[in-house]
Amino acid sequence: MLRIDKELLRWEAKRVWRLNTIFLGIGGLATLMISAPLGDSEFPMLGFVFVYFHCLALARVSGGHMTRQYHIYRMRGYSRNQLWGHYLLVTAGSALLVWGVISLSIVSGFRSFYQQTMEGTPLYPMMARRDWGVIFPLLVAYVLILPVATYEWTRYGAPVHGRAVGRWLMAGVFFFGMFMMTLSVEGRSLLGVWHVWLSLGALAIISGTALFGSWWGFQNWEVRS
Repeated sequence: MLRIDKELLRWEAKRVWRLNTIFLGIGGLATLMISAPLGDSEFPMLGFVFVYFHCLALARVSGGHMTRQYHIYRMRGYSRNQLWGHYLLVTAGSALLVWGVISLSIVSGFRSFYQQTMEGTPLYPMMARRDWGVIFPLLVAYVLILPVATYEWTRYGAPVHGRAVGRWLMAGVFFFGMFMMTLSVEGRSLLGVWHVWLSLGALAIISGTALFGSWWGFQNWEVRS
């Protein structure tokens, strides 16, 4: 079981707070400014791209295993399990923070209030509940993409053959996600519901395997400093 170390947690959190602030600003503004109901607009595709690059940036910025400080913590007796666990805890917490703020702006009615009073959009507040449909898909996107991003950065930092595998995997996830989005019409896939669940199941298997690969890499590879 992972024992939380405040020093490690502060070190990891310090690395990502600026990045999270930037993505909070971008995500918050995009959520407020789109005048159409989010599920009926370009927001789902923009949301996927937003989540993808946030996960990619998180994995890179919080990839403290690539720094000299990582090796200092190793010499001080911290296990690789501790370092990987805190790395994952902070990246997952960052994703939840950004997703939570965006979701709160929707469910609290703040987006509806902004659209009604500041933008004068006639659709609100009547269509406010239509925005709720994007909340869970955004969370699913984070859950599926973040483990692949952590594996990509862990694999790239390892002095072993096939370091580009993680990058190809991330590229595949991006293009597959964009392909599925272009086949979506008002939230309903042109391929049918079972194709959507099959695709999500395949991505879940890939994501779970990537998460294990990230953990295994931390245990067995001497990453670059």
